[in-house]
Amino acid sequence: MNPAPIRLAALAAAAGLLLVGLVGAPAAAEELPDQPEPTVGLPVEESDEGAEEAVPFELPTLAIEVENTVYPEGDWLDGIHVTGSGFIPGIELTRVTVRAGQGTLISPLIEVDPDGAIDVVIMPGAFVGADTPDRPRFMVHASQSFEDGSTAFSNEVQLSITAAAVEAPAEPAAPADQPVEVPADSVDDASKPQLAETGFDGTGSALVALMFVAIGGLALARRRSVSSR
Repeated sequence: MNPAPIRLAALAAAAGLLLVGLVGAPAAAEELPDQPEPTVGLPVEESDEGAEEAVPFELPTLAIEVENTVYPEGDWLDGIHVTGSGFIPGIELTRVTVRAGQGTLISPLIEVDPDGAIDVVIMPGAFVGADTPDRPRFMVHASQSFEDGSTAFSNEVQLSITAAAVEAPAEPAAPADQPVEVPADSVDDASKPQLAETGFDGTGSALVALMFVAIGGLALARRRSVSSR
C-alpha cells in the first residue's frame, strides 16, 4: 500500500478543520454577552481640595412700617407712606402691595436704596368704604422676586378705614315776614315796665297808698264831725 495518498488525505482533512475553525470563530465571539471592563487597578479621581460647594440662595428678611394706618372713608389723605429694610439692591421685581382679601388694590414697582432700605408713598387710585364685619381689611406688604423663581415677603401691616361723621340736619329758618315768637321767660327784665326806684317794691307801694287814703278819710270824717257841732 502506498503511504503517499494517505498522507495527502490527512493533510487535506487537517486543512479543512483549520478553515472551519477560522470561519466560525468571529461568529462565536459576536454571540458572547458584553463583559464589564475591569476596574481593578484604575486610578481614582480625587476631588480638588479647597473647592467650595454650591450654597443654596437664602431669601432676605424683609421688614416694613406704615406711618399712618387710619384713613377716613373715601380719602387716602397724603397717601400710604411705607418704609422698610432688609431688601437687596438692584432687584427689579421689588413691590409694595395694598390688598383686601384676594383682591389687589395697587402693587407698584419700587426702587431699593444701596443700603437695602425703601421709602415710598403709595397713592391708591380708588376710594374705599369704611370697615365692616363682612368686608376684608386692607393690608400692606412688600416683596422681592428673584430669577430662580423664589419670592421673599415682608410682614403685613393692617389699615383701618373709619366711617364719615353723619351731621344732623339743620332746622329750617323762619320766613322773613313771619314774626318770631319769643317765650315770655326769655324776655329780659330790663324790657319790662319798672316802678320808680323809691326803695319799696310794688307791694310796699300799694300798702303806703292805702294808708294815706285811710288817713285822709279819717281826717275828712273828723272835720265833718266838728262842723256839725
